[in-house]
Amino acid sequence: MPILGSQGSGTKGAPTAPTVGTATVTNATTVSLTFTAPSSKLPITSYTVTSSPSIALTTTGTTSPLTVTGSFASNTAYTFAITATNAVGTSNESSASSSVTPYVPISATGGTTFTSGGYKYHKFTSTDNLVVSSGSTNSASVLLVAGGGAGGAAYGSGDNNINAGGGGAGGVAERTSVSLSAGTYTATVGAGGAGGTQTASNGNNSGFTGVSSVSGGGRGAGSVYNSGSAANASSGGSGGGGGAASGYSASQTAGSGTVGEGNSGGNGGNQGPGGGGGAGAEGYPGVYTGSILANGGSGTAAFSTYLSVTSSGVSGYIGGGGGGGQGSAPNLGQGGAGGGGSASTSVSNSTPGSNGTANTGGGGGGKSISGTVTVPSSSGGSGIVIVRYAA
Repeated sequence: MPILGSQGSGTKGAPTAPTVGTATVTNATTVSLTFTAPSSKLPITSYTVTSSPSIALTTTGTTSPLTVTGSFASNTAYTFAITATNAVGTSNESSASSSVTPYVPISATGGTTFTSGGYKYHKFTSTDNLVVSSGSTNSASVLLVAGGGAGGAAYGSGDNNINAGGGGAGGVAERTSVSLSAGTYTATVGAGGAGGTQTASNGNNSGFTGVSSVSGGGRGAGSVYNSGSAANASSGGSGGGGGAASGYSASQTAGSGTVGEGNSGGNGGNQGPGGGGGAGAEGYPGVYTGSILANGGSGTAAFSTYLSVTSSGVSGYIGGGGGGGQGSAPNLGQGGAGGGGSASTSVSNSTPGSNGTANTGGGGGGKSISGTVTVPSSSGGSGIVIVRYAA
């Protein structure tokens, strides 16, 4: 009688072990598992999948990928192994797959919702609650953008050039591996720093329950002429730009940014204030020439997927610094990409720089004046909070 040859380390004539591929979660009860078929002299009649930790599984399919169904524990990591069976016997078990974590889909309300690319997004443009009624995950992500700082306030008398720095952008950061389950979570959206006559404020922090907040942008340095002290630039998510004046000014030193959230503003120079820092780059320093402008630092494009899905940001950027007030057009500091306000278009009137764009965390634009003019400072743009999790 002929003897069937050995096909590996399993029973003689049984298949060799399959080669496991990638496990992908389909939903709370189903995983898709790719594999490479084993060597076998006889047709494979079935495949069986086991898991670690071990639970009862149903395996469907005879070609890759297999559909694996079971009562998975939510937010528990599983690995999978495969055996193949033919008319002679069953193979040895494959090596284990990489781990995956099945989940119970979340049902939640709050903010404006979008679904794209297998994710659900909740966009909050003002402080409100995310209410999770069912389901859970430990792999949600939250994009936090704080309010931008106000541009510096400029005021004085005489024929002296007086220049105020641009406001720093609000801090921008993504928090990952965020846990959500049934309950209420508060998305706190920071307001932009308020502008005003001879005053300027820092932006306000943004946050979300259970994660660390991001810092509001620093105000730009104010500038005065022979009129007492002016406000220095402040540090924040991104720092405000330094000031400058021909007679008297606040410190020319810019505010610093927060690591992981933003960048420093640009220092002021001789009659040239600095631009506010942005989430993607430092503000430009103040140099009083026609070729170098005190532009605000660029925002970041690192979160363009969040922005495109939820129609947020400006041209794929968010968190732009405010431009510093510097001379007259065209030598005005421009706002950084991502909502930064530009400096005012004239040195001879009381029009302030542009406000930072709402819900971008953009810094307010600065102002350059000549003569006896009192100019209110521009305001920073408000922040935004976007929550994302698997749909």
